[in-house]
Amino acid sequence: MAGTIPLEQLFLNKFVEVNLARYENDAEMLPLFQNLTLSEITISDLVPGVPEQQTATVTSVSRNFRGVTQQWLPAFLNSPNAFVLKNKDTPLANAAALADQTTPGAYVYTDGADTKVGLVLSASSTSGTQQEDVKAVFQDAYRYIISSDELTTDTTTITVAMNAYTRGSLVYAIGSEPVKVIPPTDYGRLEYPEPAE
Repeated sequence: MAGTIPLEQLFLNKFVEVNLARYENDAEMLPLFQNLTLSEITISDLVPGVPEQQTATVTSVSRNFRGVTQQWLPAFLNSPNAFVLKNKDTPLANAAALADQTTPGAYVYTDGADTKVGLVLSASSTSGTQQEDVKAVFQDAYRYIISSDELTTDTTTITVAMNAYTRGSLVYAIGSEPVKVIPPTDYGRLEYPEPAE
């Protein structure tokens, strides 16, 4: 499942939240933000490649407003809410446990007091396919729409470096082959074989 939510929605959610609170007692301004959707706004004047704080103009023709110098910090990528997780309610003990998993996907693990997200690749992933494999697993588990061109990888992490709405890195590991399970069996009494002469 590739992401279906535009990343701009992260900004819109905060924009609406802050302005609904700001104008809760202003009968003229409050309706401008109630049930506001991405299709009703234009985010412009965004400077690409800015390291941290983003600044843009937000305009709505249908709602007749313009907000200049709207500022925000990108969301941390390493959020369990951003991914469809294989183990949502049972975090792995640590990042090293990612390599023990047999099903590719996004997993949560504990890192001290923090809960983080890591990715598991198929056990058949090789150094020749690893870069594309990790991008595919990321895209499959990430709830939001992002271009593969914005994803960079090395041998243990995948990173989104300069997106205006999210930034950060996730660790990943090549998973294990599933263990083939032999069911419980009663073999009866063992016998010595007849010796070959």
